[in-house]
Amino acid sequence: FFFQAEDGIRDDLVTGVQTCALPILSLLTFLHDHVTFDWSLAIITLVILVRAALHPITRYSQIQMARVTKGMAAIKPEVEALQKRYASDPKRLQQEQMRLYREKGVNPVGCVGGMLPTFLQMPIWIALYAVLYFAFELRQKPAFFGAFQKFGDWGFLADLSAPDHFILFAKPIITWPVTVSGINLIPLLMAVVFWLQQKYMAPPTTGNLTPEQEQQQKMMKWMTVIMFPLMLYTAPSGLTLYIMTSTCVGILEGKRIRAQIERMDFTPRPREPGKQDRLGKLYEAAMKRAQERRQPPPKRFKDRD
Repeated sequence: FFFQAEDGIRDDLVTGVQTCALPILSLLTFLHDHVTFDWSLAIITLVILVRAALHPITRYSQIQMARVTKGMAAIKPEVEALQKRYASDPKRLQQEQMRLYREKGVNPVGCVGGMLPTFLQMPIWIALYAVLYFAFELRQKPAFFGAFQKFGDWGFLADLSAPDHFILFAKPIITWPVTVSGINLIPLLMAVVFWLQQKYMAPPTTGNLTPEQEQQQKMMKWMTVIMFPLMLYTAPSGLTLYIMTSTCVGILEGKRIRAQIERMDFTPRPREPGKQDRLGKLYEAAMKRAQERRQPPPKRFKDRD
């Protein structure tokens, strides 16, 4: 799209991306010039600053996910009883489930907030990619004070605006849809880190999923482990270094938050009449709109002469 766009549109896109990337470039430049004196260490420091700023949101979202998980597990027998009783009446089943959630004080969509920290970091990823693509300050800048280049002029992490080139082949082995000219180590390490995060840090399921939903959940986990590193395989090494470092810091942060969560009491408590959280209201309103759309339109009769 970028290369096929008209000149004016392309220029506007470049200007917009550059404008969004300027704050990140200014912060990285300050960290490089006054704190770390190395661009890779500046990127790692940026990770720590961003994770620290998002820690309250991350903690809140993980607590909400734990509350939903334990709350759904506590009312699982009642939900299953409703599913058996109203198996032939989906509309009544949805109404009774909403009534049960409201009475027990369980918000089935409360876990949506668990993705909020990731969504908040995505603009930073895009801005960092733009910095590595447009900024001349990071062009051909090695990582960690050029330590790897001291081993026979090794090309590993020799340019933070290019793939890490752990092993560089004489000629590309794949040319479509992307050009693979060597083995990039950081995306492979990223896949391992994602797998460890899914295996040891992922929250347990609510126990109220159908076999099809459980299969879809497993597929989504494997897509995260495989597809995401694959899409970033030829991305700038500075960006993959940022994402992998952020994931590692997130694992340590999540472990600490989980230790705090284990000491909390998440026993479902009925809400007071008339009180409901914002997500619960949005969920109930969405369910009502869906039910109204599924209802057949009223019949219209033509007037007879």
